[in-house]
Amino acid sequence: PDTIAYNTLLSACEKAADLDTALTLLAQMKQAGMVPDAVTYNTLISVCDKAKQPKEAAAMFSAMEAAGLQADVITYSTLISCYEKGGEWEAATQLMHTM
Repeated sequence: PDTIAYNTLLSACEKAADLDTALTLLAQMKQAGMVPDAVTYNTLISVCDKAKQPKEAAAMFSAMEAAGLQADVITYSTLISCYEKGGEWEAATQLMHTM
């Protein structure tokens, strides 16, 4: 499989709010020597949003930045949504000001 195939599988995890499987797929992807792209991280952040896991979403955002990938409007809006669902208003507001 390639990055597109993994991103497709991650999208299925998003629909099911299945964070555990998404994290397993990310690990498999990296073990196979593939580099996650912005779509990968945006999808992972969205999985976190659906699973109501703001701390994990923040970790994915940090990993995305550490990989040198540029966050976009999808990244920010999904992360803000995740913070909102988790009741982390301060983090959502702070992120909005950094955009």
